[in-house]
Formats: sequence, structure tokens, C-alpha cells
Amino acid sequence: AAVRTACALEGGELRRTLNAYLPPDLVIREASTVHDRFDPREDARSKHYRYTCHVGPIRPVIGRQAMWYIPPPRVKPGKGGDEGTELAANGARTDGTAASMIAPRIDVEAMNEAAKSLQGGPKDFTSLSNKTKEGAKDPHCHLNKVTVTHAADADILEFDFFGDRFLYNMVRIIVGTLVEVGTGR
Repeated sequence: AAVRTACALEGGELRRTLNAYLPPDLVIREASTVHDRFDPREDARSKHYRYTCHVGPIRPVIGRQAMWYIPPPRVKPGKGGDEGTELAANGARTDGTAASMIAPRIDVEAMNEAAKSLQGGPKDFTSLSNKTKEGAKDPHCHLNKVTVTHAADADILEFDFFGDRFLYNMVRIIVGTLVEVGTGR
């Protein structure tokens, strides 16, 4: 964000002062002086977008507004799929293991392989964005890097996008498409 101010404070001093007045869930990480015509959307040299998904057996309570919950696949009672695990009517395992449900089978390697085709550019991302709300005249973006990582201990998938710009809903649509690849749909 950019703000024009007559305040005499600069950089770190301005950041510390503003943070003293902000609520605990909002923080300014960096403040610096820029030229008068600076536009953070147009003048940025690169952008990073992280999209987070929870893929565990139980939907999260904490942080649920900030991530997409992908529930486990529905399995008929008594059938454990290719694992051969018996499931009760409520989805609980009957083999005595600690996990209460089978987490979605997600192939992170396949998602990363598919993400490689998005890298480079500039490429036209019109088909992977919401065209009806897009105000940008140029649908071409250059994605330097796209990665998918799985923190198994936390049942979290992180999708990181690094590029020069993103179209409206582009990352959200790409994540949905990569999840389809990862689940074999």
C-alpha cells in the first residue's frame, strides 16, 4: 500500500509509530519513502501470492477464514479404498489406527509438474481468470515460479506464485485446477 502524508517520520520510525496504534491482527512490516507518482500495483517489480489449503481429516477451526478446506474423499462404509482399510458408517477407521478418517490422497509431485507449464512467459492467462471482472487490458503475465508444498505434520498445502502480476481470481482458479490434477480428477 502507498499513502501520502505530511508526517515528518520516516522508515522504521513511522512503522513503529503506526504499529503502536493498530489492532493486534494488523501490522506494518516495512515503510519507506518513494517518489510522488509511485503506484504499488503498477510499479512493483515482482509479486508473491500464497494460497493455503487444509487437507486433513477434520476441518480446521483456527485459521479457517484464511484457507480452503479440502475434505477427505467420500468412501462407502466398509470400504477403505485401495488401502484396504475398513471404515465405519461415520468414516472412522476400524483398524485401530490413530487417524479418524482417510485424508485426501493428493499427488503434490503431479501438481508441481503441472505448475511447471505455467511458468515463464509472458503468457495469456485469460482462460485461468475471471474475465467478467478483469479490468486489465493486458491478460499476459510472467510467472517466474509456481510451487506446491505439503506440510504433512500440519495437513497443509501451500501454493506459492511468484510473478510480475496476477489477473482477477487467476491464482484461485489455478489452485483449483492444480488440486484437480493432484486428486486425479
